[in-house]
Amino acid sequence: MSKRLASSKSKLSPFPGRTQDSNQGLNKSIHPLLLFPVLTNIFELITFNATDFKNFRLVCKDWAEVSLGRWRKEATLTLTQKLPPSPDDDNSDSFSEDRNTNGLSPLEFLGMVNMPEDPFQLLKTNNFRKYNIILSQHVFFNNIEKLIPWTKIGPLMTHLSVSGSSDKNVGRVPFQAVPNLESFTYVNNDRPNTQELFYLMISRYQPEQLRNRMNLNNQVTMPPDSHILKKLTKLDIDLKFKAFPIRWTDFFIRLPNIKELTLRSFPKYTCFNSYGMRVEELFILFQSLLTIREALGPGYFSQLSTLKLVNLSFDTEELLETILHPLRNIGLPITSLSLKICSGTDVSAFRPIFGLYSDTLEKLEISGGAFYSKYNLSLSEEFPYRLEFPNLRELCFHGTDCYSLEFLKKLPSLRVLELRHDCHQDIIATGNIISSGALKDLVLPQMEELRVNNEYWSNKKIVKGFACMMPNLKKLKIGLGNDGFGMLCQIWKDLESLTVEPNAITESAILGSVKGCKYSVPNITDLKELTSLTMGPSQFGHKRGLSGDSIVHGILACQKLKHLTLASPPKASKKAVEMLRSKFPSFDYQS
Repeated sequence: MSKRLASSKSKLSPFPGRTQDSNQGLNKSIHPLLLFPVLTNIFELITFNATDFKNFRLVCKDWAEVSLGRWRKEATLTLTQKLPPSPDDDNSDSFSEDRNTNGLSPLEFLGMVNMPEDPFQLLKTNNFRKYNIILSQHVFFNNIEKLIPWTKIGPLMTHLSVSGSSDKNVGRVPFQAVPNLESFTYVNNDRPNTQELFYLMISRYQPEQLRNRMNLNNQVTMPPDSHILKKLTKLDIDLKFKAFPIRWTDFFIRLPNIKELTLRSFPKYTCFNSYGMRVEELFILFQSLLTIREALGPGYFSQLSTLKLVNLSFDTEELLETILHPLRNIGLPITSLSLKICSGTDVSAFRPIFGLYSDTLEKLEISGGAFYSKYNLSLSEEFPYRLEFPNLRELCFHGTDCYSLEFLKKLPSLRVLELRHDCHQDIIATGNIISSGALKDLVLPQMEELRVNNEYWSNKKIVKGFACMMPNLKKLKIGLGNDGFGMLCQIWKDLESLTVEPNAITESAILGSVKGCKYSVPNITDLKELTSLTMGPSQFGHKRGLSGDSIVHGILACQKLKHLTLASPPKASKKAVEMLRSKFPSFDYQS
């Protein structure tokens, strides 16, 4: 035990691998970035990234100490016994399946917390706020209370993720010990074999089973005030086919102020790698929310404005029988709706759900994916299905075919449009839709942001068509060639953020060169308001990376540019690259 703790000390130390001589040559009077007030502001303002922060903390002892508060607040400490802890990567900046084995075992963590001097500062101001607990077959919540002193750590937690092979674990979470919890994620990792999976796909709850569970969930028992998580606003549940281990009413009655609810359902048309709760379980869940509101008043769940339903594949009849009826009666004030729809399901089948919140929706996200491109979702010309969305500000289509943009005529308040169709080989002809003339006279003055994946605007006419439709656009993500980029610089001069991917822009377009004369035609320096520029991989390969002229007379000539990201290394002199780094200290590229 002592040896394992000793090996862990370097991982959680505020400045691992340093010596007392680490700061030699870094005099604060010469290096103003070492001044405490400056560092404090820097580490509070920069975007948190676990990898970057690890590098920052290795600079010197001062950087490590000042960054510690942000590090503990944003990094996730993982407790697991699946694999031995990694000596170099004990934290991640988000919970994800491929990084969930990094961290400490509960026994190691217990030893650290129980040290009277608290050398790892786990119980002080700069403590960890986010915890990810992965339970192997030999670690359960019925004895984890002996391993982790919840009375010490629990009040410090703001984010808790629990995953494991036992569906009873969540029922043993001591909620009274985590009064400041803001986010809770529960994932059951049990995966059925092929025979069980087939049975679950074709079977439904028996009427008696459904009736018994409904009777249990109709009983509302108010817990002690100390067991109510008043600060918890975000909940994500993935049951992997299982019934919830405790009554839904007993669980949700603890969460009166929840704002965001994510539920992963069991897909009818499964790819054998997608899991979630069965449709009957969704019905019981929503009925429980309704029961609680009817018993305790509309104040419960009155802040629940974001609803995310994942792996939906129900037909209209099932929707009416399960989700739709309780949702209508609950009357949730939903302003943000996200539907991840499985392949083989028609988007129009979800018109009843869209209709429930058409008056209140401000953001709508429809996404889908498939094993095979022929099963991709298609957004028909009938969208939004004779519904009015007077308050819709943001619309996102992910993994869907979109062959018509005529729905834009029916969304007068739209400000953000995202079209992501990277699940198949065929690229949609967005530009051709504009040039066809169907939307020739449409103007959307409120549109501020357009993001389109895998679309290549090589034609001046296409760019001009979109610019006329969205004259006040501030943010744009699109693929561009030289002609399209030149037209953009000519008429979209107020752009503040530009992401070019696919990228087929050469130096002549960046500098507006004609026969060697720079600035002869519209070029990047005409984008006077540009503050952020991202350029994806060049379609011409690394040989066409930014040259010295492109950097000095193009990028550096953009006076307001503050953020630069390049996917390919510059093909420029060392001096030009140093000039680039001097203006953009965080500049880097992914070769």
